[in-house]
Amino acid sequence: MKRRDATALILLMSLSGTSCQRLKTARITMESSVRPIPAGASSSSAPRLGLWVPNTIFALTVSGDELQSRLQLQFSRDGGDTFGEPIILSEPGAKVRGGGENSPVLATNVRADVYAAWFQNVAGATQLMVKSIDPNPARPVNVLDADRSSEAYAGFPTLAATHSGDVYVAWLDERDKAEDSSSVYFSRSTDHGVTFSRNVRIAASACVCCRPQLYVGPSGEIYLAWRQVFAGDVRDMVLAHSNDGGKTFSQPVLVAADNWVLHACPDVGPSIGVSDGRLYMAWYSEGQGKAGIRLAISENGGASFARPHIASADVLDATHPRLSVSEDGLVLLTFQGRLAHEDTKWRSNQVFIVAIDGENFTRPLQATTSEHSIHDPDVIAGTAGRLFLAWTESVNDRNQAVLSRGWLR
Repeated sequence: MKRRDATALILLMSLSGTSCQRLKTARITMESSVRPIPAGASSSSAPRLGLWVPNTIFALTVSGDELQSRLQLQFSRDGGDTFGEPIILSEPGAKVRGGGENSPVLATNVRADVYAAWFQNVAGATQLMVKSIDPNPARPVNVLDADRSSEAYAGFPTLAATHSGDVYVAWLDERDKAEDSSSVYFSRSTDHGVTFSRNVRIAASACVCCRPQLYVGPSGEIYLAWRQVFAGDVRDMVLAHSNDGGKTFSQPVLVAADNWVLHACPDVGPSIGVSDGRLYMAWYSEGQGKAGIRLAISENGGASFARPHIASADVLDATHPRLSVSEDGLVLLTFQGRLAHEDTKWRSNQVFIVAIDGENFTRPLQATTSEHSIHDPDVIAGTAGRLFLAWTESVNDRNQAVLSRGWLR
């Protein structure tokens, strides 16, 4: 798969104040070719990336089709030049859910522990599996309570881990049988994912297919964000936090009053990142008649947020935002969307990148030039301006997960 180099000058704009202000320029260059992950697979999708600085990359993908699917992980010790043989995480006979917001997820920490979480169906039963992968591989653990009703839907996992070995998982669950909404449930492990606590409901009236997001801050604080359904079908983002390892959570804070009224689920959740004392949150909304990816900053640990700005600018159909923070403080936002053109040709989705520096952010840079449909992008911010992108391409009704690398200067 060949691509031309994507190099562009982009302008940093201020998140503060009433309008965006040009401050300085930055240059992003993407490599000229992409590589399938895993190589030689008949079909793969829903890639999720992890990074151990400086050069170890790991990629989680779902392979197979709707009738038979499995979850696998590959490691690259040379920055993505080559990958080892896939490690199969799911057990035989399990059907792994993959694609969109309901895909498997990865988590790692500064100790280089790696964990994965995913939903699967086995003999008609729903299971939420969490597995410790490296350096202490273990059998996957089903986190869902044994006495939970097997008829209630559950999905859309999110996962986070601390340097001390605590592992946190949250998901959407319909066991409470609330009409037209889900509940956000949470479970924690204090022994590196060997065992998990009973499931705890954090909130009711969550949007049924907008994945929640967990994030562990530098001091071990836990952030949990989701799309709340308010009266009148207003669907806006909220955030709660825990300072005691997930034993208790604060009351949720409204991140922004978008007042988005939608009598359906938009199938797009939030993303969180923390750098230099600032908490960043990105999400999609069409509130106040303005469709796009919002970006907001909290300077007080999520107690309140500054007015959000639309980071996707004039990109059409922008969705599925993901934030990543490098060890040296670079914050990247990626999402999928289409460029606006004067002609009437409907163009395929591409991946766009926004670089964030403090309160400043760039205009979106188109990072891919694929002729095929692109969806489910993921991004990892590396040190010294490096970045790693992964996404799913659809070619002739077959999905292929691919990886591309770039540099921010």
